[in-house]
Amino acid sequence: MDVVEAKGALPKVDCARKKRTVQHTFSNAIADRVQLRHFIYFWALPNIAAIVLLPVFGIPTGCEAGLFLVGWLITTLGVSVGFHRLFTHKAFKTYAWIESALAVAAMMAAGGSLISWVAIHRRHHEKSDVEGDPHSPLGAPPKQRDTWLSKAAGFLHSHAGWMRRHEYPNPLFYCRDLYRKPELIWVSKRYHWWVLLGLIVPAIANGIVEMSWIGALRGFYFGGLLRLVLVHHFISAVNSVCHGVGSTRYNTGDKSTNCWWLAIPTVGESWHNNHHGKQTSAYFGHRWWELDLGGILVWLMSRFGLAWDIHGYKSRNISSKR
Repeated sequence: MDVVEAKGALPKVDCARKKRTVQHTFSNAIADRVQLRHFIYFWALPNIAAIVLLPVFGIPTGCEAGLFLVGWLITTLGVSVGFHRLFTHKAFKTYAWIESALAVAAMMAAGGSLISWVAIHRRHHEKSDVEGDPHSPLGAPPKQRDTWLSKAAGFLHSHAGWMRRHEYPNPLFYCRDLYRKPELIWVSKRYHWWVLLGLIVPAIANGIVEMSWIGALRGFYFGGLLRLVLVHHFISAVNSVCHGVGSTRYNTGDKSTNCWWLAIPTVGESWHNNHHGKQTSAYFGHRWWELDLGGILVWLMSRFGLAWDIHGYKSRNISSKR
């Protein structure tokens, strides 16, 4: 269960006459349990299972490798283009059915529901690499000395450790715009079904191709479980690697960096300093050679009339709805 769905996890809103107070963040026993449970079921256990089962399933067939690549591309683009560029930063506009499709694709990556992901990421930008950032490498002890131990602790914290327990950004404060769209709330509340869908579809597909239960199990592993685990690590690397390793172009006041060697697996998310420098831009690659598959998808959508009011990195709209 996601924090935003857990009964009693969200703080109550104080309404006194016409004054309304909403907490920016909160922490309570229910939210802490939900976060820990999500970390165990959706991060720790899949990683352990993927490692243990790798010798069992061995080398993937061509079909299984294809299922992995298709699953990686769909779910990672869902996170990058949907969760990040569209919902968090409003970098472009599109139709409601495409919004829902991108949200479903992103949730198949098992990184949290739409509402939860956006709330956490907006908080990250608000407090980037300072007190209050949920997944900054600077947020893990020991903080006193700039040693290899403190750097290792920071890396592990920002990559995965922060998921176990952190002060939770209040969706009622950070996601008011999303709560105005009932169809997105409906999709977000069915997060666990979309995760399951991302595991079942490749199993069914490979089972049909190979006409065997073994084929279905191999499709589940390569197209579902292994894909989920590696996408987790690709996206998490933006938090850990791209806040300490790489180059900088913009003076953003935080530790965000550009890492060219992560550009393909993260579909352009690793041009992270570019993004922090121009947060509302739909394009993270700011030079012709900075490959940004997410930006290419947005551009293709605009060519087919599926995206408009697209913000470019030069802070101007480069496309308008016709």
